[in-house]
Amino acid sequence: MKKSVKMWWITTLLFTIVSYIFLIRIRHNSWYIFLGILILYLGVNYIVFLGTALGITGYFFQVVLNKEQTAISFYEKALKHNTKSGYALAAYGLILLKEGQNEKALSLFEKLHMIDPSIMIEKIAYTNKAVCLWKMNKIDEAIETLNKMNEKFDYISASTYTTLGFLYLLKKEYDKALEYTNKALEDTPNHGPALDNMGQIYFYQNDLKQAEKYFKKALEEKSTMVDSKYYLGLTYEKQGKIDLAKEYFKKAYESNVNAFSTITFEQVKEKYNQYF
Repeated sequence: MKKSVKMWWITTLLFTIVSYIFLIRIRHNSWYIFLGILILYLGVNYIVFLGTALGITGYFFQVVLNKEQTAISFYEKALKHNTKSGYALAAYGLILLKEGQNEKALSLFEKLHMIDPSIMIEKIAYTNKAVCLWKMNKIDEAIETLNKMNEKFDYISASTYTTLGFLYLLKKEYDKALEYTNKALEDTPNHGPALDNMGQIYFYQNDLKQAEKYFKKALEEKSTMVDSKYYLGLTYEKQGKIDLAKEYFKKAYESNVNAFSTITFEQVKEKYNQYF
């Protein structure tokens, strides 16, 4: 938690305690006076820190009440008032990323670095910034972003190593792709996306037996992975096992393709239309 946020909570707690002692214990005022003063204090704080307050309100609607559209309206207002809420910026950035608004999402993740976020939020900023850059076809910048993250923090998650491995795979630097994917699997041996990475690395080097092995393992660990279904279909197609290829192309078509998928819905649809 940021120092400024901690100080706000400490100040609010002290204000509440002092107000209670003075109004209730010493002056023997009614509870509604104490509550009125407390609400007034919180209201003034809401106005003074309006951008951050709006961002936190949006985050509440999204996470607690599961009302994403309402949350978005608060996030937009928060941005107009220069919000400093790391949770709001990270959450709204992710929504935009999932909607394919990569440039706008990127600007929010870059802003996160400027507000002195917590370690967790800063790691999210680095990772999702890299994903935005990848989706914008700025592969070298995406790799540079994750390498900076790697240098800054002692611990990097399997997901980050997997992403870095995939980015090197896109550049056809298979040795580095393998290096980082292995690091992901050393950290989390059953990490589905890392197993899918391994499958793609072998697939693009035409080692179809190893590719098939890893795609199957990936689906054993995470059965929803559209990437592995699609590539398993391609692997069987190359092997001449057309019935199996059709089976997995159909499974891929029936699965969800999202912003973090390594393939597009257009790729999946093309193969589905080819056989069905």
